[in-house]
Amino acid sequence: MVKYDISTTSNQINSGVFMMPLDFAAWIKTTDRFKGMDPNVAMRSSAAKKEYADYCDRYETKIGERLEILRKKQEIRLEHSIDAFTHQNSDIPTKNLPLWHDKLRAIPNELVRSALFNARNHKNERDYMKGEVIASIGESEVRYTGQELRQDDETVWLQVLHLCRTEKLGTTIGVRRLAFLESIKWSPTKANYERLHSCLDRLSATNIEVKSKRLKSRVAVSLIRKYKLDDESKLMLIEIEPEVHALFDDCYTLCEWDQRQSLPSGLTTWMHAYFASHEKPFPIKIETLTSGAGVHFTAKADAKRSIKKALEKLVEIEFLVRFKIEKDLVSVVRKK
Repeated sequence: MVKYDISTTSNQINSGVFMMPLDFAAWIKTTDRFKGMDPNVAMRSSAAKKEYADYCDRYETKIGERLEILRKKQEIRLEHSIDAFTHQNSDIPTKNLPLWHDKLRAIPNELVRSALFNARNHKNERDYMKGEVIASIGESEVRYTGQELRQDDETVWLQVLHLCRTEKLGTTIGVRRLAFLESIKWSPTKANYERLHSCLDRLSATNIEVKSKRLKSRVAVSLIRKYKLDDESKLMLIEIEPEVHALFDDCYTLCEWDQRQSLPSGLTTWMHAYFASHEKPFPIKIETLTSGAGVHFTAKADAKRSIKKALEKLVEIEFLVRFKIEKDLVSVVRKK
């Protein structure tokens, strides 16, 4: 087989710049054996055609080899990134989250029945809290330290938990930012990348203390242990606190993910998760609902109107069969 000088091509490949091989006419002009021939005659030569095919095969092989090298280098860089991210933590993770179906997302009951992830507009200014008691529906007590969390933060946390459920808690998981945005149905715009980073910043700078009858002791934990954006691999590296497992013992809510993503974020998504935490929801006062959702209305009529609109959406997506608002009491029937 005739050997060709493809050093320029090799340099391009080694630098990560993948150029297309020369077309037949250009190859004829640069190949010593055919330089003196009439190009039209050379291009009809069977020998030239065979040697050009060899050249293309050799080129393709070279690119394939280089791609494999680059793939292995990327894997090594990712391993190093994860090692550097986790080496300070010597905890040995011992427990997993419960396994749930890919079409569902899970959240502890005490949190979904509280205003921890409130239903206010995510664009409005957020307060900072320090050990404040969060409004809850039921007998649990939730204290929170950190920047105010809303329904967009809950969406991000639900997806993080979903990705972590197949690994031991405390294990670092890696996910591409674009894939994460697609999984929560946020378009890949600059504003949404920044919004995602802001959510992760808030979730990793939190402390929640949960106290309820089912928990043997008060559980204090951060929603995300830590996260890192790896610029080289374009991955988000995330860890969940092993102690989060205690919040999932026996009592957590499963939400239909497609249903949630079809709803407007705010009071409607909050109510979707709240009613999902009850197999047969009991009648509840309008005031209790709005307090649990962390929203305030100046007039009761406005609250009633907003709740009715949200309930209509929940019927529309077939999460609820029907609802009734009688005086100040809201009654719903879930679809089985």
